[in-house]
Amino acid sequence: MAFLAVTGFAYYRLVWTARPDLRREVPAQFRIRRIVLAGLAVGGVFALLSLPLLHAVV
Repeated sequence: MAFLAVTGFAYYRLVWTARPDLRREVPAQFRIRRIVLAGLAVGGVFALLSLPLLHAVV
């Protein structure tokens, strides 16, 4: 279910709402900030999804 939700969100964000007329260079500071925030979000999702596994072991 999580995979389907992330796939749907990515499709919406990257394809459905794409505006090719606004193609321009994005400054490096915004790109790195976005990459770091995306990495933290993915890490948080993985941590939340692993909680049931940790509870089953204890």
